[in-house]
Amino acid sequence: MDRGVPTALEAAATLPDGATFLDRALQRGLPFAELSAAHDRNIGAAGIPRARLLLVEAADRADSRAERRLVGHLRRAGIDGFVLGLPFGPWFIDIAFPERRLAVEIDGWALESPGRHAHPALPGP
Repeated sequence: MDRGVPTALEAAATLPDGATFLDRALQRGLPFAELSAAHDRNIGAAGIPRARLLLVEAADRADSRAERRLVGHLRRAGIDGFVLGLPFGPWFIDIAFPERRLAVEIDGWALESPGRHAHPALPGP
């Protein structure tokens, strides 16, 4: 592969959890169009078949693998009317059903510090 953007594809294709790596790169501003173009320029290179699968997974523009999984479940169930990344003030709603006025936020461990979700010890008797 050539240098620059493809290095993100190379890394994603070789890492055990390449999808999470690619999610983070996209969340930090790496344009999807550049990743796709880099993929196209490197057809036939080692790792490109896996990189292609990761790009297909990221193509729906969901912010994480967890969001993509929910979107897949919604689509398989025939549920529509949702929007990904709906602007809401200075934020974006992960998955929104605007007509129902329903917002769904999916935040996995990749975006959180592990201690944030720790349960406090229950008081003793």
